[in-house]
Amino acid sequence: VAVAIEAWTGAASDQLVSSIPAADLEGCSTHISVTAPDSVADAAAGVFSRTFAPAVMLLMERRDSFGLLVRPRAGRIEVGGDFTTGRSLAAAALMAAGGVRASVAVAQGTRRLSTLAPPIAVEVVRAVDRYGWYVDRKAFGFDLYERGSEAVFRSEQGGELPAGAYLKRAWRAALRPLRGLLSHPDRRVAAAFVDGNAQLPLHGDLPRGPPPVVPHALPSVLGRVLDPIFRPSFSMVAVVAIWAFTVFRVDGSRQAYITVPRAELPGFLQLAQGGELDRTLTQYLDTSPRGIVLETYYQGLQRGIFDAMGPPERLAPPERERDGVPRLAGGPARRGWQRG
Repeated sequence: VAVAIEAWTGAASDQLVSSIPAADLEGCSTHISVTAPDSVADAAAGVFSRTFAPAVMLLMERRDSFGLLVRPRAGRIEVGGDFTTGRSLAAAALMAAGGVRASVAVAQGTRRLSTLAPPIAVEVVRAVDRYGWYVDRKAFGFDLYERGSEAVFRSEQGGELPAGAYLKRAWRAALRPLRGLLSHPDRRVAAAFVDGNAQLPLHGDLPRGPPPVVPHALPSVLGRVLDPIFRPSFSMVAVVAIWAFTVFRVDGSRQAYITVPRAELPGFLQLAQGGELDRTLTQYLDTSPRGIVLETYYQGLQRGIFDAMGPPERLAPPERERDGVPRLAGGPARRGWQRG
């Protein structure tokens, strides 16, 4: 995971820099998203803010940073902080991924709060720009970014907890839900920060420039959607790619649009590239359009074939207003694609 994160961010940064070579780019923020069911995202984000948020702040924030955002979004929880790269980013991502997973389990009632990182006495407030929560650098009764590893937290249960001891317990709790997913480099990243061998960003002067490019970035199914697919009677290219689904435009005797939910993307690409969808898609393109239009986010949550696509911006997920209620009308599900 850690190696992949460093490779993917380096590759993505290289693409961005090469596309606008005359610009002087400087990093602004980091957003880490972790899948979470909408039904418990609010509760899980609240749990995360009291347990794992301080650990993420220690791993990714700088001395001049502001604080951490924890926002429930459609199908995920977004953790937003200052710009960081390299091992600091990998460590923060591991902590966020494991912490969100553990917090979701608590919100679902399948795990006890006592098994998480110790709940810290912290003032969590509503975020301003979008719905969610904000943990300020001074939300602990002192300035965390001034004290850094010398900070001493107050536990919700009473008593004091030095930052080093808290970080060790947070790591143990965050890595537990990631069992089976971690490599030896992942464990080394965690161990370096737990043992104090890796310097916290708060005590360093990290650059804000693009991260270095890793020569051989690991393949990702989300990166593969950028590669056009050419078949004897049609071609296929991704035109919309968001967290929940990808939309492919099919060009043959006429145009069509296919929605592929995130979880089904690897299987779909294998079928499409292997020619197993040729018959189904060719037959669909050879029929007259029936006026089936892809025009809402909710339609994209199921696999389907459409004759046309409305404005791409209408496919964005429902954004919560400041009261936390999503504002977006749904649309009917459509016919699904099948193996040819």
